[in-house]
This record gives sequence, C-alpha cells and structure tokens, in this order.
Amino acid sequence: MKEPRIAGLAAAVPEKCYRQAEILEILKPFLSGNSYTDTIFAHAGIESRYLVVDGSYYQQERSTQERNERYMREAETLGSRAIQQCLLTAGAEPREVDDLIVVSCTGVDIPGLDLRLAGSLGMSPWLRRTCVLGMGCYGAFPGLLRAREAAVARPGSAALVLAVEICSLHFQPGDYSIEISSVQPCLPMALRLCWSPTEATGFLGLPWSIRPRIVITKPSIIWLFT
Repeated sequence: MKEPRIAGLAAAVPEKCYRQAEILEILKPFLSGNSYTDTIFAHAGIESRYLVVDGSYYQQERSTQERNERYMREAETLGSRAIQQCLLTAGAEPREVDDLIVVSCTGVDIPGLDLRLAGSLGMSPWLRRTCVLGMGCYGAFPGLLRAREAAVARPGSAALVLAVEICSLHFQPGDYSIEISSVQPCLPMALRLCWSPTEATGFLGLPWSIRPRIVITKPSIIWLFT
C-alpha cells in the first residue's frame, strides 16, 4: 500500500512583525521583573515574531468573549489565505477537497471555523469536516493522522489540514504564573494538503471487498451534572 503524499504546503502570518527586542519592550511593563526574562528573550533563537495586535491591546483587560471574537475574525482571514495559497501550490480547487481538518486551541465557535471557511471558500457541500480543539501544540499530530486515515480509506480523495494558533490574544498582564510562556505570543500557522494514492489498495492494505464495514450502530447520550 502506498502512503498518501503531501501535495501542497503553505503558511499565513499577520501583517504586524516585531523584532524580539521590540516584543520584550512591549511586554516588560506587564512582567514581574524576573532577572531571567531578558536572558530568555535574548537566547530564544528567534529574530522576529508576527502578532495580530499591537502593544496597546494589553493596556486594558480583555474578556474571554472579546478575545475569542477577535480570534474568529483573525483566524478566518488568515486561514482563508493559507488554504488558498496551499491549494494554488497543489494545483487544486477548494471544491476538490474531500476532508477538512481544523486544529486550534486558542479559540472556539459553534458552528466552528471549519464551517465558516468551507462556506466562504466554496468547498463541496459533501465535505467531511473535523475539528481538533484544545489539545495544545500536540493537536497538529492527531490532525495529520486524521488526514492520513481519510486519504487511505478513500483512494483518490484529498484531505486538508489547517492549524491555527493566535497566542498573542491570550497573554494575561499581571498573571506571573504564565510569564515564561508569554515569550511566545506569536501566531504559527501551517496547512498541509494530502492526496491519497490512486490505486484501489483498500483500507489498511486489505482489498476493498473485505474492508471493515459498519454492521450496527447504537446511539447513546451521557449527561454529566456538576
């Protein structure tokens, strides 16, 4: 059985770019003055970072709702750019995507970012959507695994993975317990497009005539009250 291949890869970043020293100056008024802060910033191996906000954003307290609403606006714009660039690289159109997997832990909405992007980009009405939420930096790995499984299960199909993280929105001025993590208020974004092999090899290498099938389903609901 041939493995699916990566046909396209793209990234999108915000317009605001700051050098590492500039980021430190922006955040210093909100940090505890720990003697290690300058050392960490100077030896992080990072020259510049892209942010969706400027320093004035941290001058007032932001509610979770406000930060999440800003996340949705920024994530939809950047996600759309990354997807279009990736599809251009792969020589594909949005309607050719069969599976869309969106990964994020810095914002959430219902219906989610996946549905918004699918609608705005004109993806297929039969698109299969998956969201991997709240798993942190690790989330990209189950997202890629889901894409591989989708491509292997349906030869000839295309799976697209979009990872969106806007960490800069969630810096908490005055919360020194997260000071070390605050040195990474950037937005990394990556998108991968995987095309499955054209040979009808079957699920897990088995002929399609004996692949696994669903024989019965039993719905259930679990209620948890706290």
